[in-house]
Amino acid sequence: MRNSILLLVILLWMTNLCYSQTKSKTENSATLTGSIRDSLTNETLPYSTINVVKQSSPTVFYKTFASDENGKFKFQLPYPEKYILSFASAGKSIKKLNVELTGNTEKDFGKILLTEKTNQLAEVEIVAAKPLIKTEIDRFSYNMDNDPDSKTSTLIEMIKKVPMLSVDNDENIKLKGGTKFKILMDGKETSMTADDLKNMMKATQANTIKEIQVITDPGAKYESDGLDGLINIVTQKNSKLGGYVVNLNAGADHFGGYNTGISTQIKYGKLGVNASVSRNVNKRPDSQSSSFREAYSNSDNKYMNSSGTSTNSGNSDYGSLRLNYEIDTLRLLSVSSSWNGYNGDYNSSNKTTMSNEANVAQFEYKSNSTETYDSKYINLNVNYQQTSAKNKDRVLTLSYQFSSQPRNNYSKSGIENILNYAGYDSESNSDQNGLTHTLQADYTTPIKKVHVIETGLKYSARINKSNSFYTIQYPSSSNKADSTSNNKFRNEQDVLSAYLSYRYTLGKKWSFRGGLRLENTKQSVEYPEKKAQDFENSYLSLVPSASISYKLTETQTLRTNYRMGMYRPGIWYLNPYNSSTDTLYVQIGNPNLKAEKYHNFGLGYDGNIKKVYIGINLNYSFSSNSINDITELKNNVTYTTYENIGKERRFGSWLNLSWTPNTQFRFSSNGGLSYVYYERRGTTIEKNSGVSSNVYGDINYTAPLKIKLGANVNYNSPWISSQGKGSSYFQYNFNLSRNFLKGDRLSVRMYANMPFTQNSDYKNTTETSTFYSENHYQYTQRRYGISISFRIGEMKVGIKETTRGISNDDMKGGGN
Repeated sequence: MRNSILLLVILLWMTNLCYSQTKSKTENSATLTGSIRDSLTNETLPYSTINVVKQSSPTVFYKTFASDENGKFKFQLPYPEKYILSFASAGKSIKKLNVELTGNTEKDFGKILLTEKTNQLAEVEIVAAKPLIKTEIDRFSYNMDNDPDSKTSTLIEMIKKVPMLSVDNDENIKLKGGTKFKILMDGKETSMTADDLKNMMKATQANTIKEIQVITDPGAKYESDGLDGLINIVTQKNSKLGGYVVNLNAGADHFGGYNTGISTQIKYGKLGVNASVSRNVNKRPDSQSSSFREAYSNSDNKYMNSSGTSTNSGNSDYGSLRLNYEIDTLRLLSVSSSWNGYNGDYNSSNKTTMSNEANVAQFEYKSNSTETYDSKYINLNVNYQQTSAKNKDRVLTLSYQFSSQPRNNYSKSGIENILNYAGYDSESNSDQNGLTHTLQADYTTPIKKVHVIETGLKYSARINKSNSFYTIQYPSSSNKADSTSNNKFRNEQDVLSAYLSYRYTLGKKWSFRGGLRLENTKQSVEYPEKKAQDFENSYLSLVPSASISYKLTETQTLRTNYRMGMYRPGIWYLNPYNSSTDTLYVQIGNPNLKAEKYHNFGLGYDGNIKKVYIGINLNYSFSSNSINDITELKNNVTYTTYENIGKERRFGSWLNLSWTPNTQFRFSSNGGLSYVYYERRGTTIEKNSGVSSNVYGDINYTAPLKIKLGANVNYNSPWISSQGKGSSYFQYNFNLSRNFLKGDRLSVRMYANMPFTQNSDYKNTTETSTFYSENHYQYTQRRYGISISFRIGEMKVGIKETTRGISNDDMKGGGN
């Protein structure tokens, strides 16, 4: 109750602040109506875009509206004021009108006639007139440039508007409710951890982003993709004009955590610069955990119970720098670098009891452990792009990429005897790194406007290596000997690939695309101190893909596709080092893992009906060697590793709705339902299957006095794993924001995560033919916070980027 009152006081304070900053005069509104039509056929142009700017500041977007399915529009604008209205539709020239509103009247424009687009139109006008959502054969794009909210929002806030994407209370980004996707920046891989990704998006102002693409059907150009797709963040594009923008942002929550960031975009002559730096400090209260395990065939050590508390705190840093130089109108050189760092401490205290089938304690001990971790990601990209003078869609790109992912984990643990158990002290340290060098050439050329051919070559050299040790020291009175184990491990993968993709457009309705990718992989595994275990292997893979799209109407599209994908295991899956500090729990990698191959079939529909966007997707995928974590019980010890299990089958459906009845209200929702089946073949056949679902909803309302109110909910049913299931969870969030100063340069946002829920409890279960276990985690999700952002300067146009680049998205990650 006290927290609820606190939330109410905060909201009232913010409302009062907003009111005090508002101009004293009342903004009256005039109504504007009309219809948008083709100048030749007089046919209506549905879902055309109307951009509104003030004549006093013509380079700053003020409002954006859309006509209905009959090309009609009706909206209101405050008076007295002078405006410039731009009317645009796909394939048509932009028409601009100067309008002066002096009274509370209805102004009817009648028919707004748009002519066919000519090549003399300025590029910057075409970019500005794109609709919010654009559907293509393999993707859809959300045009950030055409959304006024992007001028004062961070990228993670705008992600919530994009179909199929959602953000939970912990600011984790999800595609179709899941996390099996890759993030690209201007077509280039980021390879960030989940924490690095959300920190980058919190530090990035949305006005530096042109559009967000959700690639639902990656073609042969990409080595592989997550089962759910790729997210490509496209930065602003080029023109001859320039300027600068500096964005400052900061935030804090009531736990004492905070984040700060600065980003800038500069265009001076032929040189463009994008740079950003951010820091996030995470603090949370203690969390509680408990676990239970039953061994089916061991009557002496049948039940094991454990309970304890833990604390976790850490700091994360992100930085990026992109330099682009336009050598001339046809040649572009770009260099980019990004770095992410995450370090922190994890402390836990647990009590464990082993009992027989009569629930009589056989042994008992207490453990205290401290872990420090430090992980980094460093990335460097160099791209050269050459455009043909005869055809600007004919492009050659040469790219090089280097990435390094060093990681260190150090832990120290003490086991204290309570009953019949030999206490000991242990120390563990693991240094590991993944290095990648990649060279790539891409060439795209259209043929007679209806054919497009893409081809390319790529070579990647990946080196994964680790150097680890683990030491156990028993008391001098113990009859057990001390032990120390060392492990050095090196895995090298050389991948040479070539791809060919062909696209054909038949009239205005049909589009076809097919592609083949040929990959030759050579892998070697070395143990410098155990040479007898070294081995090598190689394999050749042919990866096909195909898709078809059909335009039912100008605003509705039907798509179907097939693709084969591959995931190669990363260092966290391969490293055979034991990372556990408790001898009853062992977790190791598997250096014998093979690349995971899967086949995916999809059917999708995208449509705009009146003011509603609807997206429907059906998917079926199967794999005969998917990589999954496997847990076994041997002599009271729980062993967890990774295996290429026998079978994995998935069927999923996904529905996305977005409704914008007017400029004040917006509602969006994502929902999915999936069925998964696992089958593992060993000494016995283990099977598991089940249905899971998730729903995400987001509501935003612009109230009087320019106050923005928002709320979202996120529900996931228990997810299914190869040997059990995870926990369901329900989250909700409320937020309030307002922009201040001329051009909305200052933005203040307050939020309350789960204000009416103190703690959340999560439960994961595992069951095999030999044992059953469950783990409970309880921690505080109630959180209040505030964030502030301030924009300096103005960027009239964006910075040109190469249209092709390297994307190493075939590596299956792991770790935390």
